[in-house]
Amino acid sequence: MKDENTLLSKSISEGSAEFIAELISGETDGDYSEFKGKEIEIWNDFRNDKNKSAWDSWSSWHQANKKRPKNAGYWTGYLICKAYYKQAKNKEKAINDILSIQDHTFFYEKSNVEKYIKEKYE
Repeated sequence: MKDENTLLSKSISEGSAEFIAELISGETDGDYSEFKGKEIEIWNDFRNDKNKSAWDSWSSWHQANKKRPKNAGYWTGYLICKAYYKQAKNKEKAINDILSIQDHTFFYEKSNVEKYIKEKYE
């Protein structure tokens, strides 16, 4: 795995665990109810910060504020993994890919998450 210290890499690392947990149990441990109606705004902020080393302001222990609810980094990584999985023809391979990501930027691009976000939230 590439040694990356970006918001994108941290979000995917945390969000992939959230997504796999949902596949196994049928639910996530995150409460994302505060995100309702703010999804596009949060996503656009993430897209602007994704290549920065900005994890502290996106992590679970960061306090929520008017602009961004708590756990926003987990949520964005979760969405990237979910988008990747949903478009995959071979779901078993998709799970393996998620569990063995080597390059977060490449995985992000392959996920087509931008299309997923538009379809789901716009």
